[in-house]
Amino acid sequence: MVGSLGWIAFVYLIPALVGLGYVLQRLDRRPLRPKKITKGIIITDAMLDIWLEQWQHFNGSTTRLLPPPSAPASLAPAVAAADVTAYSFDRVLVCDSVAIAQLLIANNIHFEHNCAVLSISGYPQAIFATTMAMLRRNPDLQVIALHNCSPSGVALINELRTSPDWYLDSGQVIFDLGMLPRQIAAARGQAYIQVSADAAQDARVMPPEVRKQLTATELKWLEAGYFVDLESFAPQKLMQIVSQGIGRMQSLGEDVGDNLILVGGFGSDDVTFVYASDNFG
Repeated sequence: MVGSLGWIAFVYLIPALVGLGYVLQRLDRRPLRPKKITKGIIITDAMLDIWLEQWQHFNGSTTRLLPPPSAPASLAPAVAAADVTAYSFDRVLVCDSVAIAQLLIANNIHFEHNCAVLSISGYPQAIFATTMAMLRRNPDLQVIALHNCSPSGVALINELRTSPDWYLDSGQVIFDLGMLPRQIAAARGQAYIQVSADAAQDARVMPPEVRKQLTATELKWLEAGYFVDLESFAPQKLMQIVSQGIGRMQSLGEDVGDNLILVGGFGSDDVTFVYASDNFG
């Protein structure tokens, strides 16, 4: 009797075990989905300093770090040889951030693309005047702007267009590499978006010349206090974006419509044309 019951239980158990194995196999094949993180993570400069100090304690202080940019007062203008100043660059990349300009120079963007790298504030100070003199010798110079997606960042183009130290009344074509709010929207969540009350206030007092170059949606986004810093991108990713942007810039005058959109120079008083990509990276 017991043997019969055991046999019956075994017969019914086999399909159950087969079914369980199939379910486990299916579960094993399901793609892993990361859990949604709803809590923000705030990393301060002090936290980074502590982590870096601990890393160097165990690994040595051989980490290649960029030093803080030198103060203007501590640098005397460099005197370039006459044969050097007779040459120019094919293009210039102007940044709103000294830190980003320093990063690009340290990674040899200027050598790889024959592209001078400067900040709107005049970095690097020791060679700024010499570099500008060299750039003005090239009538076919290509100008590229790179800036944060913030009220002060999007104002970089207007400063380039209206400052006598840059391209006032020059008719110079400018390529706005980014970042613009429309490009952040196209990134589909891949950018690290921050928000602050100060950014919202800065957006509300942007000059009319800056506001008219933005869409209503972009203005609403900025006035809500949203912004994205270039420093939130990994250096390798930023190098890739800049290299790709320079490649698109080379098509200006050939087939602009396929790669770039006109975002400035609409009115009769605008003599400087500004083009931008519809995405960042």
